[in-house]
Amino acid sequence: MLKLKKEIIYLLEGITLILIILVLFIMLIGLFNRNKMTDLETSLLSEQNKTTMIYMDSIDVSKKELDSYILYVLEYSYNENDKNSLKCSEIKTLIKELFDKDVTEEELNAVGVTPLLLDNKVGHNIEEKTFIIDKSDLTQRSIANIPIVVYQQKKAKKRGFNYIVEYNKVTISNPYEILNYYNDLSTSEPDKEPYDTTKIMNYLTAKGKIKDIKRAVNDEIIEKVGKQDEKKTIITYKLVGAKFIIVDIQEK
Repeated sequence: MLKLKKEIIYLLEGITLILIILVLFIMLIGLFNRNKMTDLETSLLSEQNKTTMIYMDSIDVSKKELDSYILYVLEYSYNENDKNSLKCSEIKTLIKELFDKDVTEEELNAVGVTPLLLDNKVGHNIEEKTFIIDKSDLTQRSIANIPIVVYQQKKAKKRGFNYIVEYNKVTISNPYEILNYYNDLSTSEPDKEPYDTTKIMNYLTAKGKIKDIKRAVNDEIIEKVGKQDEKKTIITYKLVGAKFIIVDIQEK
């Protein structure tokens, strides 16, 4: 009888151990699936990269001061909405939408014109609480001397509710190299439909915007004529609805 009781106890202990292992296994599977990006998330990140690759060079990652965010949203507004002047209230809204960063109009107005903003032709009207980015003096000659800086995604992972993405910062010193690439491609592959370089030409002749030439940059162009920065840029996003929002930027 005693022996039977011991056998029952051992059996129950064995069953309990198996159940504990099973529960832990299920939890591990759940954790793995939670941290695995879905096809939809990957697609949405790909769309976000079209913005990141164009405007992230506005941010001085080593400092991440407010003037960098002002420059980012001014470049974004000019390129995407053809609007080169923004009130502090508009800049405040865009910074919240793009970076989930809370700032006040007073903080923005107090920034004034820093060396970073001055270098990028940004003016400030303190009375009207307005910043304006001036692109009027761009010429074909001056554009030829402006390097093209883009951000190329290398790695991406999901951690809880955050998405951590590693980018290479890539500089193409001569923007005409991008046009040359597509012209050479048309020559070497005459049977394929040629890439429409109209927007690239518009930018190079001071009739278009920098987003048009940056979005033409692909991995092969980067490999051929791009120079990668030694440091990696690590951006943490969160997904709100169907849109990625930047919550942190690091340089490593």
